[in-house]
Amino acid sequence: VLRAMPEDGSRKDSEEFNLQSEYLDRTATRRLRNVASRANVTLNDLLTRDLMETMEEWNRESGGAHRRKLISVVIPTSLRGPADDQLPAANVLGYAFPVRTRKNMRDSQMLLTDLGEEMQKFMAAQHGWLFVQGLMIAQRIPCLMSLSRIMLRHQCMGMAVLSHMGNRLNSISSRLNTVGEGIRVGNMILTEIRCVPPLRHGTHAAAATYIFGGRLMVNLRCDPVTFGVCQTRQLLDRYVARLKRSADEG
Repeated sequence: VLRAMPEDGSRKDSEEFNLQSEYLDRTATRRLRNVASRANVTLNDLLTRDLMETMEEWNRESGGAHRRKLISVVIPTSLRGPADDQLPAANVLGYAFPVRTRKNMRDSQMLLTDLGEEMQKFMAAQHGWLFVQGLMIAQRIPCLMSLSRIMLRHQCMGMAVLSHMGNRLNSISSRLNTVGEGIRVGNMILTEIRCVPPLRHGTHAAAATYIFGGRLMVNLRCDPVTFGVCQTRQLLDRYVARLKRSADEG
């Protein structure tokens, strides 16, 4: 569980839509990608490592950290093949669930290496299909889905969900006209996308990242029942600050 920081007085911003966004400049983005490349991991692995460390630090300061508590992130993974090229990514989707204890996170570089190896094996073996196939099997067993919803309604596999969309806008711009750093879509100019994956019960933060114009954009939304706009912004600022520290290694 990702816990909110203690606050003085009543929070007044919990009803606001708390989607927050921040860019890393081109230099920091390039250095971040170089760090990932030198470590023989993907940028997504680096983003995952830094999000896990940010959440561990946040929980430690908020009083939500315990020795045996796990730090977990849900990562949507595309299962599309050549035959699915025209389908939206959400139509052919699996999930990875990297989980670490606080003890496993003491060595930041080792954590990054382990995440890279785990995700490489996950993608090579197409383990994302296990999640989909598990749901298909469960649906065929009478009452199992209903029973699972009752028994697991307070259980959650991820403190946060992280979706890295890569250079999606760059691929769009190759098919449309560009205006400066924007993309002409009809009579409008698209300059950025602010979106996050959906939040489910028990998952308190959703982050989405993508690169456009050489800059990494980070979007973050937290559970509005637990986090207000102010704390969502604080969590995003910590995540971006950690990403910048990682970039400085490059």
